[in-house]
Amino acid sequence: GGGSSSSSSSKDLLGPQACQHRLCAPCLRGHAIATDFIRRPVLCPVSGCPAEIPASQVRQAVGQDLFASRQSAADEDAARALQEQYAREEEEEARAAQQRQFQCPLCLDNAHRDEATELDCDHRFCSTCFRAYLESKIMDAQVAEDELVCPIPNCMREITVAQVEGAVAFTPPWDKFLQFRARLWRPASADGAIVDCPTPGCGQFVVPGDVEFVQCPVCKRDFCPRCGCESHPGIACQAFKAWKSANANADEHFEELMAQERWRRCPRCGAPSERESGCNFMQCRSATCRKRTYWCYVCGKELAKEDHYAHFPKGPYEDECRTPQAERLFGPPGARSWSNEAADAAAAAAEAGAAAVAAVGGAVRGLLGMPAGAR
Repeated sequence: GGGSSSSSSSKDLLGPQACQHRLCAPCLRGHAIATDFIRRPVLCPVSGCPAEIPASQVRQAVGQDLFASRQSAADEDAARALQEQYAREEEEEARAAQQRQFQCPLCLDNAHRDEATELDCDHRFCSTCFRAYLESKIMDAQVAEDELVCPIPNCMREITVAQVEGAVAFTPPWDKFLQFRARLWRPASADGAIVDCPTPGCGQFVVPGDVEFVQCPVCKRDFCPRCGCESHPGIACQAFKAWKSANANADEHFEELMAQERWRRCPRCGAPSERESGCNFMQCRSATCRKRTYWCYVCGKELAKEDHYAHFPKGPYEDECRTPQAERLFGPPGARSWSNEAADAAAAAAEAGAAAVAAVGGAVRGLLGMPAGAR
């Protein structure tokens, strides 16, 4: 027991170094065997003393065989407990995974909830089926709010734009969906109207309802938002269309007359011009250019002011310039290629077109005007 022993010398007594309590080896053995000395420290047997007996003394007191046996049993218990813990975790994970599974009502296969789409009606679909359903509806142009709905029969809950984007974003079906929806969208009457740009494949945009002409923000083309023709402010659409119809042949004959007379168009503004004198260095006098554009009457290309003489190897009064023949916009300014009768007929057609313009109104006068282009 504690204290001293008559049969043991003081050097044979064992005990904690933190206290003065000492035990003989047999007493320490009996005390240690009664505890779980492998997993927990062995405390001083004196009541209320918290001092720990060194593990080396415990091992010496219980003997190597018992210590090894207890150690092996503790290791087996620890391994068994670890295996049981792993088994419980796997079981819990399997149970949780099963709870995350659902059966897709379209393909009837099990799918993971995290990889599914749940609509506002609480119907849930696997991503593959939902994407295929959307692509089918989009390709059939069924994208209106009352058409693109939950695929469950009799469920008319709308599929939102965000849900469509989440399934088919950055794909051709998504682009088509946006195009179809844009065509279906209509602004409030106070906001204006949607117009289609006459340029093929250009697109649509919203314009105020009281404007007479607009400019496409993409291709910069000016046109009438009501009839789609080129802008004609101050003229009713029906009257402008009638004028265009009446002048279709006149325009064609006017172009033929230009070719026959060897008239040229300014390369900058397109205004027809006729050389007043023999100089081939032209200065456009149209309302657009206002004498700021210089060009060659031989090749039709725009020139700089300093090209007045440099562009013409034999001088500007000769019908020869430095532009290669293959790059010239016109043929040589030579004799007429039509008969006088054909020229007279073309001129008459052009005059008829001018008369039709005058009948519609002064707003379109001058469309066939031809400013002279002498330098």
